[in-house]
Amino acid sequence: MIGGAPVYLVQRRRLLGQSWATPLVWLASVLAYLASAGVVGMLGGVELDPATLEYEIEQGYREYGERAVVDCPDSAIAPVGGSVSCWATFSDGSVAEGVITVENAQGWFTWQESW
Repeated sequence: MIGGAPVYLVQRRRLLGQSWATPLVWLASVLAYLASAGVVGMLGGVELDPATLEYEIEQGYREYGERAVVDCPDSAIAPVGGSVSCWATFSDGSVAEGVITVENAQGWFTWQESW
């Protein structure tokens, strides 16, 4: 349990007369772990599922009465704040580019049609 570990480490330090090194290393490790998800997303990029992107964009067009088939790249990877392009082909044959922007390291995204 994460809540019990720091209490145990501080009590052990006090009872045995040890230094603060062990509790501080534990704290640094927990903080590094919690921060790592955001860092990985910013540095290495976030892999987005192309099928999910295509489905969400197609649903977005349906809400406005448009029928479109969307095609996104098989390897949709972008850093947080970065973007990936997908293409929508409409029933009349016209094509539009959709720009997907990665919002966070968990893969949340927004999209908008490029003009």
